[in-house]
Amino acid sequence: MYSLEELKKLSNDALANSDYQKAEEYLKKILENNPNSYEALNNLGMVYFVTNRQDEAYEYFKKAYDLNPKLLEANQNLGSYYLYKGDIDKSEEFFLKALQIDPNNFNTYHNLSTLYLNSEQFSKAKKSLEKLLQIDSDNFQASFMLGSIFLNLKEYYPAIANFLYTLNINKDMHNARMGLAEAYYRLGRYKAALRELEILFKVMPNMVSPYIKSALISIEMGDNKNAIPYLEKALQIDRTNLDTMEMLAILYEENGNKEKAEELYQEMLIIDPESKVAIEGIERLEELNKRLSQT
Repeated sequence: MYSLEELKKLSNDALANSDYQKAEEYLKKILENNPNSYEALNNLGMVYFVTNRQDEAYEYFKKAYDLNPKLLEANQNLGSYYLYKGDIDKSEEFFLKALQIDPNNFNTYHNLSTLYLNSEQFSKAKKSLEKLLQIDSDNFQASFMLGSIFLNLKEYYPAIANFLYTLNINKDMHNARMGLAEAYYRLGRYKAALRELEILFKVMPNMVSPYIKSALISIEMGDNKNAIPYLEKALQIDRTNLDTMEMLAILYEENGNKEKAEELYQEMLIIDPESKVAIEGIERLEELNKRLSQT
């Protein structure tokens, strides 16, 4: 027989090692002897939550909270539960209660930032992430999220600063480089955007979005011909993307490569037999061929 202290240590060790079956076993034994142990109730709720038994988890979080409303973890976990259920208001309520208990808790600010981002409350998310970075200035995920918010708010220079800061901490944060390219693009700094995208070609050769963005920038710069190889590469990676096929077929047509354009239009019809772009493109090419044959 284990003592309560031994059971507590065994359950904590099991949780730390993600051995949820053992953790559940030990926590239930603790609760058999001490049914009002709010820590054990909260921890058993965590076990249920991470093993996809969320509604059972809620019952234990709520019991722990009712026994001790000042228990930080119970407030955080109830906030996470309501976030999982999509109840933004209740989730925010419990995360804010958690901050009243510990005003500088990193996890609470992280969860609150996620909540605000998911609900597109960008101004609130910005404040939450700025506070999070005050707590942990080297958190590259927080600086990336903050950069993304500035991008959504069309505050491009702060977005660039945060994406660069992210990459300074973690050069392999490729989404930050993509965000940086997007911010440069929206400012009309096309060469700077293309420079960042070129880096992504090397480190993430099978990532479609940098090639699409490079093609769009080339078109924006009036260099339609240069957009073609970018779109061809994107199509090599994903042969089912109708938007890519549509852009490339139209560019082929505009640049006089009628055979390749028709091939792509025909391929688009296999994927989507009602594609208006493909149908109209084929009709245009047929009409052109008809006129040429009459001359």
